[in-house]
Parts: sequence; C-alpha cells; structure tokens
Amino acid sequence: QGEGPSFTRLRVVLVKMCGSAFKSSNALADEYFASVDRLADETFAESRCLNGEGKARRLTEVLCDEAGNPSAWVISKLLSDAECDECVSSAEESGLQTSAKSLCTAKSTHDYINEELAARVAGYLPRALQDEFRAQDGVGVAGIHSSWRIERYDEGDACPAHWDQGDSIRVLKSNGTKDLLWCSHTLLINLSAPEASVGSATRFYPRGTYDHAVDVVLPRGWGLIFRQRNLLHARQPVKRGTQYIAQAGLLRFLPPGKRFNPSIFAFGPGLQEEQEELSRADVTVRSSV
Repeated sequence: QGEGPSFTRLRVVLVKMCGSAFKSSNALADEYFASVDRLADETFAESRCLNGEGKARRLTEVLCDEAGNPSAWVISKLLSDAECDECVSSAEESGLQTSAKSLCTAKSTHDYINEELAARVAGYLPRALQDEFRAQDGVGVAGIHSSWRIERYDEGDACPAHWDQGDSIRVLKSNGTKDLLWCSHTLLINLSAPEASVGSATRFYPRGTYDHAVDVVLPRGWGLIFRQRNLLHARQPVKRGTQYIAQAGLLRFLPPGKRFNPSIFAFGPGLQEEQEELSRADVTVRSSV
C-alpha cells in the first residue's frame, strides 16, 4: 500500500460524505479502485529507456495497439531543470485551482496559454517521432497546442482512469481559407525532481479493462506522448510529497481522406457513473480528507 492516503481511501470518504447521495458502488468502479493499489504488470522507468552503453535513448516506444502500431513513447531530457522550474513558477503565478466535484483532485491551471513554451517544446521533439507518425498515417507533428494544463499533485491527489479530450484549432491560410489542426496525442512532461514525491506514475490500461496495467515513471524533464483515442490511463496517487506535470496536445493536420472525429473526455468503465453521482451530491472532493 505504501505511505500516504490512497485513492481507495478517498472513495471510502466520498461515500461517507455523500451518504445515500453517493450510492453507486458498481462492480466496474470497484475493479478500478482495487487496481489502484496493485503493482503494475509492467513498468517503464529510466532504466528501460537506456541503450547498450547506458545512455538515454532520445525516443523509446512503450506501448503498441492491437495492430502493432506504437501508441505511446517516452522522450528523454525534453526540458532542462531550469525550464522545469520556469514552468512551475509560471503556473503558480497564474493560479492553480481544484476542480469542484471532480474525481480528479489535482490543482491545475485554467485558460493558461503559453505560445512561446509550445513553440519551444515543439522544436525539441526528436526527428524520430516525426518519422513514427509519418510511418503510421503519412502526417507528422505540426506543433503543440498553446493551451497548457500544468497540474500539481499533492499527497493523496490522483486522477482516475479516463480518456483524454482531443482539442482542435483552425489556422488561416494565405488564400483566405482555413486549415484544421487537431490533437491526436497528449504530451505529458514531469516537472518535479525524483526526491520531490513518491508515487504518481502514469498508469495505462491498454486493454481498456482494469486487469492489466502498465506504469510509466518519468525522470524530471522527460516527456510522455500517447494516443488519445481509446487509450485508457490514470494518474496514480501521490503517496508522499508533491509532483508537477505539464500537459498539452500535439497538433497535426488530418491525414488524407480522414474525417475529423476527436477523442472526447470521459472517465473509464464504471467511473463515469461515480462522477455523475458526485456531481449531483452536495459536496466537493478535497484531497486532504
């Protein structure tokens, strides 16, 4: 179980706080909350991202879909320590808020636009990542969405299993028409030093069920890129300390002949019902319970 409050404890407290208003103890939600405290079936940490000489590979594949196409990668040393500090300071100055009545208990920026950071990080993406995307559907990465979410996970904070929301923007062309850029993948960057926290891995459920889990633990400044559609994932609870995460979407043009069909945010099996019950209840989730 480890140190600090677990997300399973948070659910127990929610039931106590809401009483009969929070009575949706469904089997699928129970499966998820039980899975939180289990060890992952596979873990990708820094040691899994090294080459034969013990040096970090620039790009490491961590997940594939059923067709064998890569769906998640780790990018080593994406930001420097100084750039991580810059992101944290900027986010704290902008203001971090807890979303009322949400199963996600992290504190996050809201309407935080940083075009300079988006352009800078886009310039850091390795050429090998562009090659991976073009090999799959013929389209590379055009940039990074300037709308960032920088999140702070304190002890006990977590975000349960969910599918990410896919954003989009329209860009005016010189001929007066507009191009659609959409976010097919999410970029996460760990902004915290290893000694700052214990826990809070990104946990994937690649089968879409809670019986098989893959954890990714990022060193400070490293990035994780993963497909949004149909890739269920969660932020594991912080057992001790504080962790900061930066999140944005990868912008891409639509592949030829492909219809725009973005991923829609939703909690995982059984958890959407838990969220709906919580939204109807007259309480606010707090990680300090």
